[in-house]
Amino acid sequence: MISKEAYRILHELDGSNDEFTRHLNWQKIKLEDSRLIKLRKLVATETKPAEKKKVITHRHETVKFDDKKILAYINQGYTLNQTAKALGINHNTLYAHIQRTEHLNARYRKIRSKFSTIVASKNGKVYAEGTVSEVASQLNIKRNSVSVALLRHQKAYGYTLTRLKDWEEALKEVEEDE
Repeated sequence: MISKEAYRILHELDGSNDEFTRHLNWQKIKLEDSRLIKLRKLVATETKPAEKKKVITHRHETVKFDDKKILAYINQGYTLNQTAKALGINHNTLYAHIQRTEHLNARYRKIRSKFSTIVASKNGKVYAEGTVSEVASQLNIKRNSVSVALLRHQKAYGYTLTRLKDWEEALKEVEEDE
């Protein structure tokens, strides 16, 4: 809250109840106006600087990682960001931990590759395998067609496109039924 003296000077500078007139009055005031200088000094002495909030970074603090939970999220197909949010950790910190931990790094790479690898099949025969771009070039179709077919779970030019992870799970189910 400002003092009565600061309020009086401020009201003197404004000079009107009308917003437009006040706006014009403020435009006419010069930076070196003695009233404005006095007002700045009064306000500066009456207000306190805001308290800085402590920003928590994990660089200088010890973070205890639960590797079993991290592996569980990775195995379920969670992205790095989703896993970090679920664990309440910064995703960069989690990624650095995964890179440092050999068994986590190997598992993370293996699982991520299964999600990014696509299998194109027709009547049970595999015609192409790889990333979206690789499959599209092997089948001579547009990349976008591959992405859209995967997203909508539809066939593209007669090919059934599935992620490697889903393909392996479907094969396991067929083997169990036999």
